[in-house]
Amino acid sequence: MEKKKYLSFIKIISVLLFAAIFGLCSDSDAQEKGLPDEIRVAVIGPMTGPVADSGIAYKNCSIMAVDEINSKGGIFGKKIKLFFGDSESKPSAGVAVVERLINKDKVHIITGEIHSDVGLATMEVTAKYGIPYVMSGPATETITQKIRDNKQKYRHIFKMDPSTRSTAEQHNLFLAEMEKKRIFKPKKKRLAIIGENTDYGRTMCQYLKEFSEKRGLETVAFELVDMKQADFMSILNKIKKLDPDYMFSVQAALSGGVSLAKQFREIDIPVICYMGYYAASKFEFLDLAGSNSDGIVTAMPGTGMIIGDYFEKYKKRFGIAPETVSPFQYDAIYLTAEALKKAKSIDPDKFAEALSQIDYKGIHGRWVFDKDSHEALVGPDYIPYTFLQIWGGKRYTIWPFNLPGVQQYKTPPWLASK
Repeated sequence: MEKKKYLSFIKIISVLLFAAIFGLCSDSDAQEKGLPDEIRVAVIGPMTGPVADSGIAYKNCSIMAVDEINSKGGIFGKKIKLFFGDSESKPSAGVAVVERLINKDKVHIITGEIHSDVGLATMEVTAKYGIPYVMSGPATETITQKIRDNKQKYRHIFKMDPSTRSTAEQHNLFLAEMEKKRIFKPKKKRLAIIGENTDYGRTMCQYLKEFSEKRGLETVAFELVDMKQADFMSILNKIKKLDPDYMFSVQAALSGGVSLAKQFREIDIPVICYMGYYAASKFEFLDLAGSNSDGIVTAMPGTGMIIGDYFEKYKKRFGIAPETVSPFQYDAIYLTAEALKKAKSIDPDKFAEALSQIDYKGIHGRWVFDKDSHEALVGPDYIPYTFLQIWGGKRYTIWPFNLPGVQQYKTPPWLASK
C-alpha cells in the first residue's frame, strides 16, 4: 500500500515537472521563433567626406546602444551584432554599401543615414531585397511621399526625421508667433534663402518659400550652393543689397556653416539670421564659429537639449560631446530592438508590423509612426520641434513658449543698433 502511494506520488511529481518544463520550453520557443543566433543590424552614414562628424556620431551612439541592450540579455537572449557602411555623402556610395551589407554581410535590418539624397537611393535597394530600413536622418518630403504612394513596395521602410514639409510648417508657425508677440518686427516682409543643392536643401527651401509667401513675405533671394562651398561673400553681399528682414540657411556641412557664420558677421546684414542643421546639431560649430554665432537662431526636432545620462555616457566613452542629432540614431537602435521583441521574429513583414505599432519614449520625445507614411509624428505630444538661439557658446530654447526653461529671444549684436 505504501509502495502504491509512493508510485502515485512520483507520477504526480513527474507530470507536474513535465508540464512545467514543457511550459517553459513552449514559452521560450514562442519568444525565439524566427530569431537567428545573432541579429545583424547595419548602420550606414557619411563616415568620411564633408559630414563625416555626423556619420561617426551615428556609429558611436549605435555601439553604445547595442552594448546596453546586449548587456541586458539582448533580444530574448540573442545578441545584436553591428555592421557599418560609409555612404560618403554620395548616393552611389550609399547604394554600393547597402548592396554589400545585404548580400555579403547578410544583415537583417538597416538603420541610419543622414542625407536625403542617399536615403532616396538606398531605399530602392532595401525595397528590392525586402530588408527593413529604419532611416534616422533623411528629412526630405520626397521619401515620405514615395512611401505614402506605394505602401506595398516600401512597407518595410520607416522615417524618423520629420519631413521637410512639416519642418517648414514649424518654421512658419515659429515666425508667425514671434511676429504676433512683436518679438520680430519685419518692416519690408522680405526673405532670403540659402540652401545646399541636394534633395533635402531644395525641398526644404521650396517649402520655406511657399509657406512664407502665404504669410505675405516676398522671397528676394533663393540661392542653392554646393555642399562643400566655403565662400559665401558674393551671395551675402547680394542679399544685403536686397534688404530682407529674414535670412535662412539650410545646410548640413559643418565647415560651410562655420564659414557662412564668419562671413555673415564680416558684413553684418541687418536680418533675423537663421542657420540650420549644422548650427543646431554640431557642438563643434559653437567652438569653431565662436562669438560669430552669438544671436543666431537655429532649430531641431526634439527637446533641443541633450542632458542627463545620454550626454554624460557618450562623452565619457568617446571623449567628445555628442551631436544633438545622434540620439535619433541611438533611438533607432532601441526602436529596432523593441520591434524585434514585439515581433519575436526577424521576418520583415512581422518586424514592420511591430514597428508600425510602436509607442516608445526616447531621448528627444515619443516615437509613434504615421500609419500611411511611416514617418514619425511631430508635435508637443510626440517629437516636438524646438527653436534655439545661440549665445556665449550655448544654445537656449526660445520656442515653443510653453516649454520648461524657455528663455527670451535677445536682439543680436548686428541688429542692436538698428
